[in-house]
Amino acid sequence: MASAFDRQIRDEKSLDYFLAKYIWPHVNGALVQATSTLEWGQEVFYLGPGSWCHGTGPPDWGLVSNCRTEQGKFWNLLPGDTKLSAKWQPDMLLSQNESERHQWTLPLSQVSTYAAQSACRYGFVVTDQALVVLRLTKERIGEGLAATRPSRTVELRTHQRIASNETDVSSLLESMSLDSFGAQSYADNDLADSANAELLPPEYAVIPMSAHGKGRLTVKFSIFCLCLMAGNRYRNIGYGYPPLDTWRQMDRHNYIHNTSALVAKKLPNNATLFEPGQQESEDANQYDEFVSGVDTIDSRIHQAENEGQSHIPQDSQDDLRQTQSTPHYITVDVKKRDGRLCFRDAKRQVRKTKKSKWTQVSGGWVFHGGRHAYFTKHLP
Repeated sequence: MASAFDRQIRDEKSLDYFLAKYIWPHVNGALVQATSTLEWGQEVFYLGPGSWCHGTGPPDWGLVSNCRTEQGKFWNLLPGDTKLSAKWQPDMLLSQNESERHQWTLPLSQVSTYAAQSACRYGFVVTDQALVVLRLTKERIGEGLAATRPSRTVELRTHQRIASNETDVSSLLESMSLDSFGAQSYADNDLADSANAELLPPEYAVIPMSAHGKGRLTVKFSIFCLCLMAGNRYRNIGYGYPPLDTWRQMDRHNYIHNTSALVAKKLPNNATLFEPGQQESEDANQYDEFVSGVDTIDSRIHQAENEGQSHIPQDSQDDLRQTQSTPHYITVDVKKRDGRLCFRDAKRQVRKTKKSKWTQVSGGWVFHGGRHAYFTKHLP
């Protein structure tokens, strides 16, 4: 019998308890249904403790399969970590405090390490305020440069995509109608390659815990879809990915969905055909494919900040009492002069910067300069 005390969130352990009692059972129930509906045969997926899985750490959570075990432990198909919003929030990236921006990178770096160990391109961070889903991409480095390049650090640049409560997810529902995934073997060289690879800063999307209702992208639905994506055979970390809701031609008679692995003999109406050769993955800083994919699924995703006190409602599907606002920047026009990116700051003085000092966010770039943050849509 449930008690009001079950919803008390006082530390990460109590948040883990809340998730295991109120959120994950719905996700795992849907995964059981998927086993039958999608004809997976004997394979069943389950979102459970990361301690069940191979790898160091361990992470707080892991997606496991009864068909993917070795030496008494599961392979972690989708690593995740729990954090309190009082200590970590997605909008810390936009803070003018350098220490806060550094703290923001730590959980993402941690989950990225777990994902690389499992050769999995996906991961997540969950708080009492939001679910943050991640996707990793390898960085292309020349052999000569790679030999002298230091190991990767936690200095991250990312896209920020925050889903509103008004999200229309009809196309997401269509794209997640999956075919059989089948069992997947884990080659040692694949795991070693992913664990030792240089990774680009992770791409991420934020789904507020307050999102609820029919036709909206909720935390439960999002993590369920992420489990399906992480469980299929197209989950290894690559150098670039096609947009999420696209298809490619397998042979003369079959098409396959690039994310779900659904196979169709005829290309569905309004489907987008995207062949591997179309990807411009040579540029390690190219994120257009990911942004395009997210926008296909949700054309009304917008930037926001989550503010307010951590609060878990009496009904986990009710709104959290929080406010949302758009970050305030000074919009500037950036020009390139003598190899530097230059603009006029709040005092109308010319500021010379390096590109490495700019952070890529949804719709443009941000530079934190003391008391002010500056935004531009494009960098030269």
